Amino acid sequence: MLRPCLLDRIREAERQGMAAQEEDIRPLVRSVLKNLQRILNTRRGNVETLPEFGIPDFTEIVHTMPESILQFQQAIRQTIRCYEPRLEHVRVKYVPMEDDPLAIHFELMAHLPVGRKRHPVTIHTEVTSEGVVRVRE
Repeated sequence: MLRPCLLDRIREAERQGMAAQEEDIRPLVRSVLKNLQRILNTRRGNVETLPEFGIPDFTEIVHTMPESILQFQQAIRQTIRCYEPRLEHVRVKYVPMEDDPLAIHFELMAHLPVGRKRHPVTIHTEVTSEGVVRVRE
């Protein structure tokens, strides 16, 4: 029985491994979304051991809208960069929604490295009038 040479078998195993990694990206994205949900719903100062963990209280900056949108956007980006290291090249963009004036929407664009590949990921966030942050893909 003829078998492929050792080098060909190694290459094939690598190809199969990379294909399996690509198939496994959905659970990783769900894990990132869960973590973002926790992080973005924690207010700064609420974690004694990490006082900078979380985002500013939404109710404190809502009174200076729309000027405070940029400040809130930067806080979200910095928090994600610090506390969700699986995402790279994070960008946060304010998305005005005329049909939902009581909520603030942001679009997060980032790369999620898996193996040798960097997968683009877009995540939508909604900050409700109660200050709850909803996260979805």
